[in-house]
Amino acid sequence: MKKKIISLFLAISMVILVFTSCVMSDYKYDYDMTQYVSLAQVNGITIDVERDTLQKAIDNQLLQSATQKYRVKKGDDVCVNIKYYELVYLDEENKIDQKGDEITAIEENTLWIRDLGSGSYSAEIEARIIGNQLNSTQTRSFELKADGTGGLPTDYTDAKYEPYYNKGAYLEFTIINKPVEVGNIVGVEYVGYYCEEDGTIKVVDGEEQSFDKGTSTFYPGSKLAIDDFENNLIGANFNEEKTFQSKFPDDYYSEELRGQNVIFKVKVVDIFETPIYDLDYINNTFGSFTSIEEFENETIKSFARETFEQKLLGESSILKYPEDEYKMIKKELDENDTAFASSYGMGIESYVSQRGLTLEQYIKDYLMHDEMIIYAFCRSLGFNPSEDDLTVARTNLINGYAYQYMQNNENMTSDVALIQATQYVDDKLGKMYIYEEALYEFYDAKLPTLYSINIIDETYTSITKVLNGTAESTDK
Repeated sequence: MKKKIISLFLAISMVILVFTSCVMSDYKYDYDMTQYVSLAQVNGITIDVERDTLQKAIDNQLLQSATQKYRVKKGDDVCVNIKYYELVYLDEENKIDQKGDEITAIEENTLWIRDLGSGSYSAEIEARIIGNQLNSTQTRSFELKADGTGGLPTDYTDAKYEPYYNKGAYLEFTIINKPVEVGNIVGVEYVGYYCEEDGTIKVVDGEEQSFDKGTSTFYPGSKLAIDDFENNLIGANFNEEKTFQSKFPDDYYSEELRGQNVIFKVKVVDIFETPIYDLDYINNTFGSFTSIEEFENETIKSFARETFEQKLLGESSILKYPEDEYKMIKKELDENDTAFASSYGMGIESYVSQRGLTLEQYIKDYLMHDEMIIYAFCRSLGFNPSEDDLTVARTNLINGYAYQYMQNNENMTSDVALIQATQYVDDKLGKMYIYEEALYEFYDAKLPTLYSINIIDETYTSITKVLNGTAESTDK
């Protein structure tokens, strides 16, 4: 299955259709494609949805959305650079005093604070550090006090601080490091090398032989990567480089690497916040849901629909591409080639050739194939829109475009948006798009009635729940 719906070439299709939408108003309007398509027998099928697969898909989306730098938490071990200044300068960013002279720090230390928040260094300072991002520099003001409660550690009794007691002071700290722990999301640069029997990197003609390299995200404790790899990340510091030996499992998907000893060189380049599997995070990431159960049920429905569509589009076949339809699309693309080239620096044919396609392949595989099958499928189900159906479809299109206009221009009133949207739908899009809107509304309503869903419960535990420490079990 080529899965064209989410293909890179969909982007090309959308770009090209921007240029062709105003002139293709009669293309395929009410056209019967059933004679050109051999439809897959998909009506009445049962789609198995494994909770394993479903939860893994949810986890994958949640984990991919994790882009916030790690914020240090109570109980973390952190390496911090700390500077103390007397608060007498006007320009805090550049530390310039009232006379324009540079201020020198009273004290500067780079140190590890163990069990952050426990007061092992200074309860006041540790409280200021908690919640700030790794590799960030922050500033906080405080008051130095002789009894050690203001901000300096209690063991700082040097007489040099006495002039600053009971005065305003300035603390600047940079969270330099923390070790990777189970539950962290870790960005890693890595190179994997073939390994000799003596445990050294394999070298041929003076060159180290690698099988893979790149930058990726790993989740220590999730068991998504091979155990040796995850285990060697645990305890590594931010920006640390490590070299270690690992072994691929005997059932690894790659036959070439299955059971092989290898060597990895890695560098920890990022540590991210772990997404929390709760309703707030789900709604911020995926949309609006009233409960986690509703979100998971909707995900099941979406998964089942995608599976059905893949079967429909993958197992149906085109008997023949209608020449008149092909020529019409080709003509429209040719007529808009100049406009396309002026915007993108090359003609449409050159654009698609860079993706390894001829223009004919592109038109047939990416502009005609899926649409012909869906047209024929809807016709086979009895799609024959009435004037009322087309009126509803037209209204839905107008309302949709009006909403987009108002989203893009906060000063536009609903009346103006509706007028502009009506002109666009009637004058630019025309009957074809109204007909297609009615067809896809029919398709969306009909699809869930054509298959049943069989949910298979498995023992997979959510990775995000594991990383959050809320999973009941980590066994598969």
